[in-house]
Amino acid sequence: MGRDGDAERAFRDALKRDSKMASAYAGLARLYQKQQKLEPALKMADTALRISPEFEGGHYLRGRILMQLGREKEASVELAATQKKLDTQLDKERESREKNRVPNPELTREPEP
Repeated sequence: MGRDGDAERAFRDALKRDSKMASAYAGLARLYQKQQKLEPALKMADTALRISPEFEGGHYLRGRILMQLGREKEASVELAATQKKLDTQLDKERESREKNRVPNPELTREPEP
């Protein structure tokens, strides 16, 4: 069965322990996507997002699978949602850095004559 089979078994075992583990469904989605099993991949990605709508990378994964299925309109919606989330995160990080910026005393000192 190989590495893919081992990975699938591990994800399935994780889901037996916790059927609400979004990361295991996403892992199966990525595995099926890699194997070109795109319909099952999409189902797993959908399940991950139903469990955890804010799942990190979930909308990107779903968008990529939709793109491979030739469903460009739906894919563009998912990928736009991903881009919006990333932009929001970057804006928050920039704001935080600006608020916490400590001036360099060497740069603020008056030059000596």
